[in-house]
Parts: sequence; structure tokens; C-alpha cells
Amino acid sequence: TDIDFEIGRHDSMKVTFAYLGGGLTEESYEATPEWVENARSHLVELGSGITSGAYEPSPSSRCEGCDFLRFCEAGRSFLAETS
Repeated sequence: TDIDFEIGRHDSMKVTFAYLGGGLTEESYEATPEWVENARSHLVELGSGITSGAYEPSPSSRCEGCDFLRFCEAGRSFLAETS
């Protein structure tokens, strides 16, 4: 599936990632065309690995708050065993 990552005709764009935990709360970047292309390539690589089964889950207590828990047998099993 192709995803449209075009940033349009904006002169500049900033992206911000918010993190929950680990001490760092926010990180921002200028979304240059090069940054967008690198992000797109990274996401495509991650998605390809997951859909091909190359993704190795690493279950931990973090699974409890994971949005993908319903799709992850390893995470569900880990939480069931540690409850």
C-alpha cells in the first residue's frame, strides 16, 4: 500500500514527536523534503518487515499500553503469564 507523504507547497514544516516515558517528552524536526523521504523509507521498511513476518516482538510490561496488543500474540501471552 502506498502512502502519500507529500508535504505540499509549504515553505517549511515542523514535525513533533511526543514520548511518554524515558525522560524525553518532545522532539521536533524541520520536515525538509529529504527528512520526509527518509521517514517514508524508514516506515516502508518497518511495514515490509512486519508484513513479511521479519518483525521479532520483544514482549515486556510496556505491552500493556501498546496500541498493537490486539494483533500481537507474543504480547498478549506475556501479559497473561505475568498477571
